[in-house]
Amino acid sequence: MLYEDHNLVFIHQRKCAGSTAYKFLGPLSREDKGKYQNGVTDKYWDEAALADRLKVAIVRNPWDRFVSGWKYCESTKENSLLETLKNPPMEGHDYRHLTRSQVAALKYPDGRWAVDMLISFEDLQTGFDILCDHLKIEKKQLPVINALKDRPTYQAAFGPEEQEVFASLMADDIESLGYSFDKPGVPGITMYP
Repeated sequence: MLYEDHNLVFIHQRKCAGSTAYKFLGPLSREDKGKYQNGVTDKYWDEAALADRLKVAIVRNPWDRFVSGWKYCESTKENSLLETLKNPPMEGHDYRHLTRSQVAALKYPDGRWAVDMLISFEDLQTGFDILCDHLKIEKKQLPVINALKDRPTYQAAFGPEEQEVFASLMADDIESLGYSFDKPGVPGITMYP
């Protein structure tokens, strides 16, 4: 999403508080809301044209994000977690919300990060406070939007077999974002020069 007033590109990772960010940062034209929201996979992405803009994304514990997406997506919410992991959506809406790795939208094919700042879903308010300081805008309490109720925690949902399949499916996110199954908190990285 392109916020011209802030010289900001917000990459909308699905199931990572994107609606909260949109509500907080303010409304956009339909055209600007659609621009760049898929990061480097977006048809509009142009590294040179975006060089002077602040590029920000929210990332989330990959296991937690997957459980959220699994229970949200129409094509998977009635399936078992293991069935979903073995036959994940490979295109369209449900792919973007569940199967596409977070890193796929945040890194160039050569492995360089395309973002300047990552905000942790698990410490969302702190991340947005830092962003507000950088943008020189007033800090506000973030709204909670689209929180799914009645879904299991990822620790309860993932058995040993599910963990093994997931480790292969989402290896890029696990390695690049610094999360671990046993430590659900903030990832090992947050900012890039």
